[in-house]
Amino acid sequence: MKQFDAKRITEVVERYMDAVYKGDIETLKSIFYGDAAMYGYIKEYGVMATPQLFYDEITSKPTMEENHDLCEYVITHLQVEGNIASVCLQVEGFYGDGTVIDMFHLMKIEGVWKITCKTFSQRA
Repeated sequence: MKQFDAKRITEVVERYMDAVYKGDIETLKSIFYGDAAMYGYIKEYGVMATPQLFYDEITSKPTMEENHDLCEYVITHLQVEGNIASVCLQVEGFYGDGTVIDMFHLMKIEGVWKITCKTFSQRA
């Protein structure tokens, strides 16, 4: 794994979490590839969509920052193979007391790392 790429990918994840916490949709849109996919479970409900559904959900309620939620995360896996990467993220305190496991697939597109797919599982 190239250290430079691992650092850049970690920075993407940090920007992602900061944008989610603050409800910064424009930053999120810059992190996701335009045709990115999003799959996962919110409790027992399956989701197959684009990030737009996620953006809409975030803008439909007060941000975690406004709620003063203590949201913490840890990267539990990061693998880089050339111009592709995968990252697993465990998030605690998501919108208060939720736990989320995010699995991201990223591609280096024109020199920039972008999330091309997010798969997730959310527990209350």
